[in-house]
Amino acid sequence: MSRLWAVALVTLIPLGCSKPEPEGTPPSSKPGTSVAEPPAPGGEVPRPTSTELAAFAVGQWSKYRTTMDDGTTAEITYKIVGEEQGAHWVEIVRGAAEAGTVMQLLVKLTNRSDPSSIEIKAARIRMPNSQVKELREDKLGPSADGYKKALADIFVPSLAGTPQEDVTVVAATFRGAYKRQQKMEVGQTQSDQNVWIHPAVPISGVVKSEEIGKPAKTELVTWGTTGAKSELRRDPAP
Repeated sequence: MSRLWAVALVTLIPLGCSKPEPEGTPPSSKPGTSVAEPPAPGGEVPRPTSTELAAFAVGQWSKYRTTMDDGTTAEITYKIVGEEQGAHWVEIVRGAAEAGTVMQLLVKLTNRSDPSSIEIKAARIRMPNSQVKELREDKLGPSADGYKKALADIFVPSLAGTPQEDVTVVAATFRGAYKRQQKMEVGQTQSDQNVWIHPAVPISGVVKSEEIGKPAKTELVTWGTTGAKSELRRDPAP
């Protein structure tokens, strides 16, 4: 099971019109890059020209499909739906919006490589009766640590020197995605997984992850740099 699903959870010079760098050209580590719009179905995303993930921006979103060990599948979507005093509202939707769970976290980041730099300013959760419960800093208490784990995948250690390879998922074929191994912890269980990362993907950069030696995997289905809309609030059923 991918950490994107298990604990929720979620940059380039615009790739749609940029010229791919030659294979032998090392990517830049300079910040200030931006995510890219997805290509047409079956298309390709060029090799990254940077090792840096882009900053959050309102409107970004990415949708993933997770396949469990038993073959069942589920979807999870990440969105940036608002900004408040320098922090961003990250919305996490598990399953279909009308039937699944929806949570928002007000997140302030100072370093995408350092999980300790995250601040959870507030949380909003849609309850079964469709009411929305909001908790601010002084009310979060121990829950804040759990929310931080739900955002573990937005932190990526330096990608400089990380091996690169092409990877194909539902969304597209990503040329030169960065491939790294990481530990995944769910409760008392720990496992290893391979993760492919490409800075063109907003929020987490994750293209694909799969547990080593198991069939469980998570793949990017589609994404966008604009247009994310919150699904937190809905009218209760009559």
